[in-house]
Amino acid sequence: KRKKVEKRKNGVWLTVLVLTIAVCATVSGKSPSYQRAPEINITQWMTDNPPDVKSLAGRVYVVDFWATWCHSCVNGIGDLNKINEKYRDRGLVFLSLCQDRSPDAIKKMIREKNINFHLAIDNGTADWYEVKYYPTVAVVNHKGRIVFQGKPWDRKFEKAIKKALDAC
Repeated sequence: KRKKVEKRKNGVWLTVLVLTIAVCATVSGKSPSYQRAPEINITQWMTDNPPDVKSLAGRVYVVDFWATWCHSCVNGIGDLNKINEKYRDRGLVFLSLCQDRSPDAIKKMIREKNINFHLAIDNGTADWYEVKYYPTVAVVNHKGRIVFQGKPWDRKFEKAIKKALDAC
């Protein structure tokens, strides 16, 4: 009788383990790591001398999704300016895609925060990247693959930039 109980317990634990793995895989969805980066689609560039998004192949770039009404986004602009300054000489292209539709509000923010990276009004790219919250950043390596997607204050963000640039 004791062996039957133990077998039943082992079977239950195995079932729980399998279900846990299945649920975790479902909840986490597809990991953005190493997925091909979706196309960048913008409505209007808000900064001078924007890069040609069609020629990003072979380059490491960051896509920043944000909005002027998002306090965390606005508060983090200074840190993003620093990251851009630190890595642009190594070839990093920094693209900031604002979810606002008001060019005036965005231009005001560029002036107030001395934004030093390329900024545009997004035209659906956030949907293609499956952005669920703002701010969200994605690091794309020179092979066109997403190697990080998450919050800009996550320590893995800058590590992903360094690793992607070192791999070029």
